[in-house]
Amino acid sequence: MSKLLSSRPLYEEVADQLRSRIFAHHLAPGAWIDEQSLAKEFGISRTPMREAIKVLAAEGL
Repeated sequence: MSKLLSSRPLYEEVADQLRSRIFAHHLAPGAWIDEQSLAKEFGISRTPMREAIKVLAAEGL
């Protein structure tokens, strides 16, 4: 998340990172995600994290 300005919403950037972790087997598909801990790890508030998780849930991940 080192970009100062991005043309994409933050939640999409976070969803991409989480998706990559799932595909790399660092997170299991359908596993419980600690929203608060991940938000802290990414240095973001819970709102974009929550939106990113909704995107992944809609994709069935």
